[in-house]
Amino acid sequence: MDRRNRRAFFAVSLAGAFMIVALAGSAHVAEGAVNGSSEMSRHVFGPGESFEFRLRYGFLETGRAKIEIGRDVDSEAGEIWPIKVDARTTGTAGFLYDMNTLFVSHFIPEEDRTLGFDRDSVERGDARFTTMRLDHANQKAEVVRKQEGRPEERRTYEVGPASHDIASAIFWLRDRPLNVGDVEKIRVFTGRKAWDMKATVTGTERIRTQWGRMEAKHIRLHTQFDGDAAARRDIEIWMANAPHHVPLAIRADLALGSIRADLREYAPPRDSH
Repeated sequence: MDRRNRRAFFAVSLAGAFMIVALAGSAHVAEGAVNGSSEMSRHVFGPGESFEFRLRYGFLETGRAKIEIGRDVDSEAGEIWPIKVDARTTGTAGFLYDMNTLFVSHFIPEEDRTLGFDRDSVERGDARFTTMRLDHANQKAEVVRKQEGRPEERRTYEVGPASHDIASAIFWLRDRPLNVGDVEKIRVFTGRKAWDMKATVTGTERIRTQWGRMEAKHIRLHTQFDGDAAARRDIEIWMANAPHHVPLAIRADLALGSIRADLREYAPPRDSH
């Protein structure tokens, strides 16, 4: 993969990893639709909520990421909320490096942690599938990797008290009060490595969005990604004020370059009132 193609690849990969990182793009959407104005259930997010982000590498639009929360039942864990992240290259980036990734984190709402994740990706026709399941009682993770033309790989990892993958960690963070000065630590497992992600709420800013300027919490994420995805400095997230704490924008300066994701569409949870 040449350097230009790798830029498009990592712009989409970032959004896929973070959920992070989604309102039917209309100028008529009011700020209240994002910030909310009434009491919520135990979680500020829930089934029916959806996002769509536009992804940029510098001034080049490289892709989009759509996130949706569903509802399902697991035979052992009970009710789960699948957090589905569909990320893909578009436009010139899609022509140079066609990639489509579906990442699903199986969040257990009653336990505030994930059952694991499934990742299904196609890169220039090369299909890959990864499934990860956390054994919280024994602090282990079972990972299965499949790729066309290669033997299946199974591996068990010692992960310690890891409760989240990276997507469920971001949604868990949305449930925190996020007061200025708060520091939250989240144990995550990416499929190969377990580490503590630290989130620091540095202040409140008024940022430009497609719906005008909005008040947002500025959060710095200290991560431990490796290689080209390694962050040169803390990743920044701007989340709308309570109660929803909707991610409005994400900025990451990676080893490969600067990437930004901006919210373009949003729909609140069906159970919000």
